[in-house]
Amino acid sequence: MNYFRVWLDRICGAWQRRGGSASSADDERSGWTASDWARVRAPQRHRDLALSDKATRWLERLPDKMRPAELCQRFPRIVNRIAALWHDEGLTEYTFIGLLGDLRGGRQGLPPKIIEELMALYELHLMRIDAHPRGADTCLDASGNGPDANPLPEPR
Repeated sequence: MNYFRVWLDRICGAWQRRGGSASSADDERSGWTASDWARVRAPQRHRDLALSDKATRWLERLPDKMRPAELCQRFPRIVNRIAALWHDEGLTEYTFIGLLGDLRGGRQGLPPKIIEELMALYELHLMRIDAHPRGADTCLDASGNGPDANPLPEPR
């Protein structure tokens, strides 16, 4: 399965459902400066600066080659969010679409290495969904284990 194509189809579908054009709010925000954005963004919190215990445990369960070292170092808050939502396939999907797609338009985007690591995690997420049929308990992973179990067995 070409996971990038699946992701691209989902992003395009979300964009088309949205109307395929920027809203008036997006038009208004296109001229905002950094200080304008600073007023509406949530303030950086102490917990955003380091990996949470839950994120650390989640990372330990990932296959070695899937651990996002650069993402952990530069954006621990993103790793914390993914780890917290990993047990819920729908929220995890929504989070990846928001991180990897620019649905609002005009965003700076993440560095290429970070995108690469996020895409690898997204592929792992899609493999997990493929191995776990819809309608089953979403708190279980592909092997039927709870949220603290390995996210996916090592690839063959």
